Amino acid sequence: MKYTVTKASDILKLKPYLLRFYESEFELDIPRENNNRRYYTDKELDLFREIERLKNKGMKNSEIKKVINKKEKNEEKIEKIEFSDKASEDNFDYLINLVKSLQSEITDLKKSNSFKQRDELLSENARLRMKVKEKSYELSIIKERYNSLEKQKKRSIFHFE
Repeated sequence: MKYTVTKASDILKLKPYLLRFYESEFELDIPRENNNRRYYTDKELDLFREIERLKNKGMKNSEIKKVINKKEKNEEKIEKIEFSDKASEDNFDYLINLVKSLQSEITDLKKSNSFKQRDELLSENARLRMKVKEKSYELSIIKERYNSLEKQKKRSIFHFE
């Protein structure tokens, strides 16, 4: 089924300009009619949903682009495989190797994402520790000032002028 930009944005609950931005940002190949107007199919809608899901997970555009490109390459590989009534062992071996490579790519992506999150947490922790040190230093300065003012106050009581 074909959807216009307006209809697709209503379905996805996204602004039309965001769909056009995603098209240019992620270099998507959106089909066009003879009059050069965009139209979206269920395939493109699913792609936009995937982009939104990844964005909501906190991924950056560059990371999302890599995921989309890998996904497209893997889909192309799968489309190239032709199945026949008599499945050859080469096809099975190819499929097994393809599944293994996909599993390793998924594992790598999971590791890189969790490592990145861990790295971000560690840097945030270090930043907060520095802030605590700064505040404790400020507190010690304020205590010194307070004590010196208290001493001056005691001295002024005993000195008659």
